[in-house]
Amino acid sequence: MDNCGVTDVGFSGSKFTWSLLIKCFNTNQNNVSYFEFLNLWVNQEGFLDNFKEIWESSIVGYHIWILQSKLKLLSRKLIQWSREEIRDINDLIIKWEGKVQIFEDMDVVTISDNNREESNKAYAEYIKWLSMQESLLKQKTQTRWFDEGDINTRHFHSLLRERRRKQQLNMIKNHRGKWIKKEKKDITSLNYG
Repeated sequence: MDNCGVTDVGFSGSKFTWSLLIKCFNTNQNNVSYFEFLNLWVNQEGFLDNFKEIWESSIVGYHIWILQSKLKLLSRKLIQWSREEIRDINDLIIKWEGKVQIFEDMDVVTISDNNREESNKAYAEYIKWLSMQESLLKQKTQTRWFDEGDINTRHFHSLLRERRRKQQLNMIKNHRGKWIKKEKKDITSLNYG
């Protein structure tokens, strides 16, 4: 420094020229929930109205900011709409399955056009919710398969068992109009008396 004619001007401030910052937090409290678009929403009444409402809203900013803002608003709107309008598909399946059973029992006792019409409406509603559940399960199964691959065979087998259980016949009406109940797990052991 002396050869160059430079002198040390000194230093004021912290003793070190660097500092180490540590942030402590509980990772369980900061769970990030990601939006998952459900394919079954597209066929539901009200989906397009919600989509148009958000997409046609006016947001000021750069194009990428507008896109990000609309997608965020749309995800919130669809989640809220799904909770209010669609609710829990499994609960609705149980509800409509019970109504179908009630109408079938009423049909055994009293045969009328009104009972048959109400029974058909309930059955159509039941089938609608079953198809929605199937669509949801397909989507979730495909997502899990992408994530977990072949290690998830237990999950697939449980889905197949549940589907077979739902498709099983417990009662059937013969050509004389008499209800026949299944006695054992084997479908061939029906009592045709």
